[in-house]
Amino acid sequence: MTTGIMDMDENYNHLLFIFNSLNNSNNYDTYQTNLKWLEDYRKTDNAWFMSLEILKSNEENLDLKLFSSQTLRQKIIYELQYLKQDAIELKNSITYLLYINKDKSNPILTQLCLALSDLAILCDDWNNPIEEICELFEKNTEMTSILFQFLAYIPEELNNKQLKLSERKAKIKEEVLISNIVNNIVEILSYYSMEANNNSRLKSNINNCIYNWIRYKAIKPLKIIKSPLMNYIIKEAINDEIDEVIGSIINELIISSSTSSETNKELLNYITPTIFELSNHIKYISSKEVLLIYNLMFETYAEYNIYTIIKNYNDFKFIIASLIELYSIYPNSIEISYRFFTILQEQLNNIGYQNYKPQFVEAYSVLQEKTLNLYKLTSMNNDDEISLEVFEVMFQNCFLMLNEYDILNSLYESLKNELCNKTNQNEISEDTSNNIEVHLFYLYSIIFNINNDHQNIIREIVKMIPYFPNNEKINNVIIRIIGDLSEYSFNNNIEINEQLNYLISFLENESNRYQGFASLLEFTKYCGMYLTNLLDEFCNFYIKVINVYNYQDIYDLLKSICNILIYVSKNDLYYYLNKLNLPLIEKLQLLTSDEYINNPNNNINNIAYDIQDIISYISLFFTIKLNEEIDISENHPIIELYNNYHSILVRILDLCQNDENIVEEICNCYIEIMNNCTYHIYPTIENLLERIVLMHKNTKYNCYLWVFTQSIKLYMNESKEDIYYFLLDIFNKFTETVFSINSNEIMNYSHVLEEYFHLCNQIIIESPSYVFNDQSIISEILNFSVKCLDLNLNKVRYEIIDFYSELFNSRNVNMLSGVINYDIIKNVIKSTINLLIENIEEFLSTDLSNEISSLLLLIYDNSNEELLDIIKELLLDYSDLLSTEDIDDVIESFTNACRNNDPYEISVVFEKLKYLLNKRKISNNIQQ
Repeated sequence: MTTGIMDMDENYNHLLFIFNSLNNSNNYDTYQTNLKWLEDYRKTDNAWFMSLEILKSNEENLDLKLFSSQTLRQKIIYELQYLKQDAIELKNSITYLLYINKDKSNPILTQLCLALSDLAILCDDWNNPIEEICELFEKNTEMTSILFQFLAYIPEELNNKQLKLSERKAKIKEEVLISNIVNNIVEILSYYSMEANNNSRLKSNINNCIYNWIRYKAIKPLKIIKSPLMNYIIKEAINDEIDEVIGSIINELIISSSTSSETNKELLNYITPTIFELSNHIKYISSKEVLLIYNLMFETYAEYNIYTIIKNYNDFKFIIASLIELYSIYPNSIEISYRFFTILQEQLNNIGYQNYKPQFVEAYSVLQEKTLNLYKLTSMNNDDEISLEVFEVMFQNCFLMLNEYDILNSLYESLKNELCNKTNQNEISEDTSNNIEVHLFYLYSIIFNINNDHQNIIREIVKMIPYFPNNEKINNVIIRIIGDLSEYSFNNNIEINEQLNYLISFLENESNRYQGFASLLEFTKYCGMYLTNLLDEFCNFYIKVINVYNYQDIYDLLKSICNILIYVSKNDLYYYLNKLNLPLIEKLQLLTSDEYINNPNNNINNIAYDIQDIISYISLFFTIKLNEEIDISENHPIIELYNNYHSILVRILDLCQNDENIVEEICNCYIEIMNNCTYHIYPTIENLLERIVLMHKNTKYNCYLWVFTQSIKLYMNESKEDIYYFLLDIFNKFTETVFSINSNEIMNYSHVLEEYFHLCNQIIIESPSYVFNDQSIISEILNFSVKCLDLNLNKVRYEIIDFYSELFNSRNVNMLSGVINYDIIKNVIKSTINLLIENIEEFLSTDLSNEISSLLLLIYDNSNEELLDIIKELLLDYSDLLSTEDIDDVIESFTNACRNNDPYEISVVFEKLKYLLNKRKISNNIQQ
């Protein structure tokens, strides 16, 4: 006995030392070591006893007590089935701990209540846990508040995925812990809610309990409505210091009852008078927090009773009025209520509801005026507290609810009047400029809501654009208007040249250039066919600024020009492509000349950047689609352009083969031209592939693999044997290079491995029969992939798992064992499962867990017996940690998960297995 106490003291002192060292450590390695010790400690059997003893003790270190309460809960969740102590005794210990810690910090009580809730759910030997705890805690008035904290967590924890409840078990537990005793819970809540007037802590826990039981559908709304609880909720709602949770309870009741017309009618009978009473009280509220609670309550009520409000507007007009009043008192509330006003507008514009629209016109007129004033104030103060998206949506709602033509006409008249409203010095005042910016923003907000009937007014407004004040805000909004209006302008041929001239006038203005080019791209995308007569101007402008503007500006300008070029004739396309590319070709020839490169005055890095930019520009021209169907032997401007560049690109590839950025741009260029002129340029692509596979051997740039992967997508066709076997030969050469990477350096080539396995996957997709081809090296690839799985490179692992999934699909899996050595297949599957087990915690936070589980499910569906044999063989490798019964349990759980067709459940099986293995390892280490 004395030895046991001494061991306890020694373990406690060591735990305390590690815990304090963790909090006070300035050394990262020491911190990590101590953290690992604590994680391992939590998995020991001793942690059960230690946690309970620390929580029972007079220990003043509350952080240590909180850690112990968290440890206790974690062990209940993950290790209850391995508990040597009687689970009922553990329940008694926790209830005792709740009693002695009832006055301690809330986080400790929270963890203990959660632990007791989890125990009630997970312990099958504990009969009637809710009734027992209710009876026990009700006997002691000091524990009543904690009772409701415990009860609040029951429905929440039933939905906690950490508990790993199967769907069947969750339903059983819900029946026992919720359905069978829900009437008793309502009675207890009703009784104590009336007794909690002066006990804020009890009231808070009661409110949280009511909310959670409604939120998780543990109590149906009708039960609340027909109980004394409803009176309590209503009484609390009209409290000047309303608890936020009461607002949430009412909102949840409204939402939950909306699915049943009978329940909804009952609820409305109860809460509508209260909502009406609150509507008269709004003007006296000064607290922003209370205003927001009421605003959300009114918005929820309105949203979920929208049809009732529409059809009985006179009875429910106060709801709309209250939301508008809340908007007036606290403008930020519009970020909540704008959702309802949007839904209301959409419903009133639906067929069958438009006859109700007139009665809401006044409300939306008021909303429009308030939103215009608020936007003006926000804009003047450069305040971004309310998002511009909310303003846009509100202006759209008002526009669609009111007379659209009248609004646009009023907008036009207002803009015209503002332009006439000049000072004595014939200048436009700041206030006038602000008004113009507000009106223009309104127009910007509604652009996608205007229709062809509005084209005359829109045309008149567009004509005014050159006369608006030249300030940054107005310029910016006009540029955005022109961009968004582009499709409408195209469809209605509205002042296209004038709009373009305005955009171009700001392309030389640095402060507006970014937005200007963004709008120009949109404008040319839709109006390109109207702009072909301006191509010479664009080309001249481009030649003027090519050496002045930055890369992105030139790129956007060329992309805009390409949007116009698709509409010109073949002959004109020749002309403009030559005109646009001549300066690029000349500059490339200069930059790649020996004389220029060897000149010591020229910085080699700057040369490389310039080459990279030019190749990026060139790629844009190769994205111009061939609108006409042309014969493979027929000349075409794009193909001619490619032929003109081909020798230069080859020269740059040779010259800059050690500059990865330039090589990437060239590879992107080739990908664009392959996509656009697939078979027209194939002969040169063959030559290119032979060249880049050799270059890849020297530099291992993964962009070479991009080009080849795209070639596989476009050209791999088993019916064209010469091309097919040429591509297989290139693939084998790429594979040789990848396989030859030194094991000490392989981590430095993660992108190459990623692209290589993506390539392997693509080959199986394009040619499923490759597996059975005489030239197939699939066995070697699989062996190499297993080695790569061990690398800590998740992106590579993703590609490998995708490759396996394609390989083991229904087309191949039943035949693979006849083509590939079975031991190789077995090794692949075992390595994949081991990878999942060893990294399950990390993988669960990514898609990798689901990807691997889906792969195993795929294999199970086609070869279940073989897969189960492989898993059993793998588990036998852990025979020092797993008993025969453990192995059988894992196999059974895995089989059930596969039968349920549930990848997540498969992941849970391996998560539990990993936890058990870790626990056994720690126990073995302690015993040694």
